Amino acid sequence: MTVTATHMLSIAELARRIRDRSIAPRALTEQMLARISVEDSRLHSFVTVTTDKAMRQAEQLERELTEGRWRGPLHGVPIALKDLFFTRDAPTECGTKVLRGWIPDFDATVVTRLEESGAILLGKLAMGEGAFVPHPELPAALNPWHSDYWPGMSSSGSGVACAAGLCFGTLGTDTGGSIRYPSSACGLSGMKPTYGHVSRHGVFPLAETLDHAGPMARSVQDAAILFRAIAGGDPLDPTSLDVPVQDDLSNLDASDASVRVGIDRALIQNVADSQVVAVIDEALAALRDLGVQVMEVSMPDPRTALDAFGIILAAEAADAHRSLFAEHADDYGPVLRGTIERGLAVSGPDYVQAMRIRREFKQRYLALFSRIDALLVPVAPDPTPTLDVFNTRLRDPQMAQRSAFFAAPFNLTGLPSLTLPAGFTANGLPLGIQLAGPPLSETRLFRLGHRFQRHPIGARVPDTLTARFA
Repeated sequence: MTVTATHMLSIAELARRIRDRSIAPRALTEQMLARISVEDSRLHSFVTVTTDKAMRQAEQLERELTEGRWRGPLHGVPIALKDLFFTRDAPTECGTKVLRGWIPDFDATVVTRLEESGAILLGKLAMGEGAFVPHPELPAALNPWHSDYWPGMSSSGSGVACAAGLCFGTLGTDTGGSIRYPSSACGLSGMKPTYGHVSRHGVFPLAETLDHAGPMARSVQDAAILFRAIAGGDPLDPTSLDVPVQDDLSNLDASDASVRVGIDRALIQNVADSQVVAVIDEALAALRDLGVQVMEVSMPDPRTALDAFGIILAAEAADAHRSLFAEHADDYGPVLRGTIERGLAVSGPDYVQAMRIRREFKQRYLALFSRIDALLVPVAPDPTPTLDVFNTRLRDPQMAQRSAFFAAPFNLTGLPSLTLPAGFTANGLPLGIQLAGPPLSETRLFRLGHRFQRHPIGARVPDTLTARFA
């Protein structure tokens, strides 16, 4: 029997061992901090390591266990956060030069909820500038599978740290794919939830109506544990949804033969690289093995809405950075600076028209989900690129739009999407798929994704990940 290294245990298994006192939070936290000090010198996933805070939390949580108090499955579990979640006792620099050293005077709602659930904060993670692409003058996280390859978009540090066993789970944000891209590139399970189902209070914005916060972990079960801790309405976030949070941890193994998964095979084959199509086909075979009903559908063509997405993102980014940019424009990297400048030039009528296109696009998706429970699509049309290829694509508007083809629609519509590692590229890098669903369908997506990861096809990447970084 293979013995899993402690730093690669699942949150679910770690919780069991912490609760039965076979693993102590203090010793575990010391072990993780030591691992970060050694391994992250080459990966650059952390921008701040909160050693003192982590040890204080660990000691407190260990005392609570001695007293018979257990907060739940995150009690004593070391995690880390993308560096745009506000923390009042550690810098929140958002991958920028302009916010270097800035410490907010309050915690983000999700940070408070994680700490109340017993999670231990190891530190803050590297990210793209302002939740976009890395600032060229700042260190960038490196893909732990191969340092020459892209680690994903702005939640790159989150993907790298979790995949490499430097934390047990993390949070990212997603404006156009930034939970899903690094989850795919690093071999993780990531949930971009329904818009408003996770509070954005205390989360530095990129584009107010496109931003989503969600969990990233090494398994669907672990992502569900994190999601359950952070989801729910928040009076401090007027866009949050005041709806009950379902128990995403119960009946994950339940078989539901009535689940209908749609696939637009013609569109995928027309747009995606052959390696991506092959992984989609294998995932489809696994879902059929699980008894899922597969239906051929025609999904709304993203090309009708990607221009609107670009207008909305630019205009809202310009608004988010208005005061900082006015005083510190020279400190911005070229990509974010160019986006803000384009946003400042967007007219009111153009923004209104883009929002109208967005509403119509969402209605077509809601009509589709009246017939199916989930939609299977790639995360991106192409396999994970090298860093050189990615940087070349950034300078080509058509290639940048192509990269967003399967990701941006679920930011425009605000619909939930679960990324699952599903296979490997010819170069041996992980490749993910998306299962998207109607509003507030996270529980069903988690259940379906968990069952997929119990299938040999769905288990390949998680099993390889665990062995590789043991």
